Amino acid sequence: MISLLLCAVLVVAYLWSKYISQVRQYPPGPRPLPILGNLLQIDFASPQETIAKWGKQYGPVFTVWLPKPNVVITDYSVMKEALVKEGDIYAGRYVGFVYGNYGREHPDGSGIILSQNKRWSLQRRFALHVFRDFGMGRNLMETKVMAQCSVLVDFLRGAVGQKGSAVVDLEYSLTLCVANIIDDIIMGRTFEYDDENFAKFKHMLDVIMQEVKSPRFLVLDTYPRLRYLFPGQLGYKKFRERGELLHRFFLSEVSEHKAKLNMDAEPEDYIDAYLHEIERRKRAGEDTSDFNEEILAANISDLWAAGMETTVTTLRWGILYIMLHPEVARRAYEEVDAIVGKDRLPQLSDRSAMPYTQATLNEIQRLGNIVPFNIQHATSADTTLHGHKIAAGTIVLPQLSALLMDPDVFPQPHSFLPERFLAADGSVKRVDELIPFGMGKRQCLGESLARTELFLIFVTLMQKFSFSIIPDLPTPTTKAIFGVTAPPHPYATLVSSR
Repeated sequence: MISLLLCAVLVVAYLWSKYISQVRQYPPGPRPLPILGNLLQIDFASPQETIAKWGKQYGPVFTVWLPKPNVVITDYSVMKEALVKEGDIYAGRYVGFVYGNYGREHPDGSGIILSQNKRWSLQRRFALHVFRDFGMGRNLMETKVMAQCSVLVDFLRGAVGQKGSAVVDLEYSLTLCVANIIDDIIMGRTFEYDDENFAKFKHMLDVIMQEVKSPRFLVLDTYPRLRYLFPGQLGYKKFRERGELLHRFFLSEVSEHKAKLNMDAEPEDYIDAYLHEIERRKRAGEDTSDFNEEILAANISDLWAAGMETTVTTLRWGILYIMLHPEVARRAYEEVDAIVGKDRLPQLSDRSAMPYTQATLNEIQRLGNIVPFNIQHATSADTTLHGHKIAAGTIVLPQLSALLMDPDVFPQPHSFLPERFLAADGSVKRVDELIPFGMGKRQCLGESLARTELFLIFVTLMQKFSFSIIPDLPTPTTKAIFGVTAPPHPYATLVSSR
């Protein structure tokens, strides 16, 4: 009996020393628990607040265990040092068990967001090339955005009707507006308001985005075999089924395009352009292992989700803050009326003459803070960061949300104050720490499209309608729903014609 007890003590002591040794390999941070790491110490209703607090306590580079070790960066200058000056080293992606479902179990992942190395650089470079050809940042893209803005305005006019006002939940109509812009570019098609497929796939995406960053999936990502022990509780089977349904939907879009593909005609959308490139590579005898239809479907999924979800979430926060801050709304309405007026559509060229609107959009992006945990990077070589040795293969979490809520940069960070982005002369003030689209090699490739959408859709809505709190109902909360993005809780607004 004594010998068994002694053996147990020795085993525990060995495991503990091994655990302590592992912890010491990383920059210091909050003390993790065995198995669960720091998960019990994080407020998952607002995880960026916890991370920001630890950043002040442990410095700009520290380790959080989720339960895997993540080296977190919360300072702008250190982030720039890593992501820009040492961009090649930090451009890798963490491809774990959960994300592996979307990487088709390939060691370098798949798609654009969750891939790395040669596979990623090929996909990103090609997407940028296609988007430039299709007019991203030029008048053609503006035309596509305004076409969907007109559909959105018609829908809302129908909702308010003869009475001139109505209670509306804008989530679905905003989602369809933004989705149809990216759908037109990627797939050469748009969805109607009553399309059941769109509603179904949008719901699946919402669930996936919430689940993938949940505490239970962070644990599952570290200990994949738990899916066999707790299949019902973890929900992994349903998660995988949703992912496969989305993938098959995008594969079906690829098949439809392939059936009608004409190699002698100019590509009409991203899928066409990609299929042209696959065929070109085949005819030239080039390797297609990193350029095929499976990867194309993953790319479409990434572009669709990222191109829709982030912009829609930002616009939903924008309308909510306009409702809650009528003085900001009044000044924005006045500027829209003075510059755009009532008789023509907004144009991207109006932006330079509308500093208050620009400042308001900046503040919406800052306070909306829609990505509570950035998608993790991974180092491709040994390096040093802010005096800490960082080994190759280390998971790195550049925490942009901590910058956006830093009181040293943005005083009263929880207050909605567009004036913080205005200089004394009324012009827009540049603040380097406002980087909602990231920085470095992994900076959002759709940034110019997203900025175009945000400005044109927001100004169009402000030109045509006013948005206010519904009388006699509780004021909508500004608490977010945690996931890959952090959207507001569902809310309705009183929409009135202007």
